[in-house]
Amino acid sequence: MPILRAMKRLLLARVADVAGLLIGPPDPRYWPERHYMRGPGPKWREKQARGGAR
Repeated sequence: MPILRAMKRLLLARVADVAGLLIGPPDPRYWPERHYMRGPGPKWREKQARGGAR
């Protein structure tokens, strides 16, 4: 019966929603804001102290 199938699908969707709220969002290992370039590093400073990269 299509109505029972629809009800089952709705129930499973709600169970998945509740489980997602209880478990929480996945914990990504890569956060771009933690890994972006923050300016010149030690190698750049070393090259600049020697007169720049040629």
